[in-house]
Amino acid sequence: MKTEVSAKGLLRRDQITELLSTKLPYVLVARHTLSNDAVCRSSMGDHIVLVLIGEANKPALNALGYARQLGGQTLAVHILIGPCGKDVIVTRWAKLNIDIPLLVLDSPNDSIIEPLNDFVRKVRQRNHGNSVTILLPVLAGLEWWQRFLHNRSARLIERAFENMAGVSTIRVPFSLGGDSVEKFKHWNKGI
Repeated sequence: MKTEVSAKGLLRRDQITELLSTKLPYVLVARHTLSNDAVCRSSMGDHIVLVLIGEANKPALNALGYARQLGGQTLAVHILIGPCGKDVIVTRWAKLNIDIPLLVLDSPNDSIIEPLNDFVRKVRQRNHGNSVTILLPVLAGLEWWQRFLHNRSARLIERAFENMAGVSTIRVPFSLGGDSVEKFKHWNKGI
């Protein structure tokens, strides 16, 4: 918007209207989000932490460690895409002797969002609307295009739950430090 001031130092009517129409959404959001409560809740209260597990690997174990720090009821969730693979993840989970229960959700239509969405809604209903935190293990330390390829499921899940009240998604990065990054870059050169 180009703002021209008249010789008297006043804005034209159309400029004032444009300024007000641009500012109005911000004013409405500010009014809606303004808190009249002097007390800040310092406790999350009872909440459920769901750790999404693609595989029983280091990024998943890192996210489980973060879940322990958050407290609350913690559950690992694996969404099974396709008819086979359940035995593999369950066996690996048992071998790692992880003390957090693993739930495997079937996805009949190869979607990770639909079964997770249904499960989160049921969990919130059973737990009287308690908040749910979904932890998403992601890889860090990659090139931008590698992050795009490897972390796309996390982005889909974040978008699916961004407008659902009482549900938060948190990315838990697993850093591919030093040698791992170099090995990964070297391996990619051969593609």
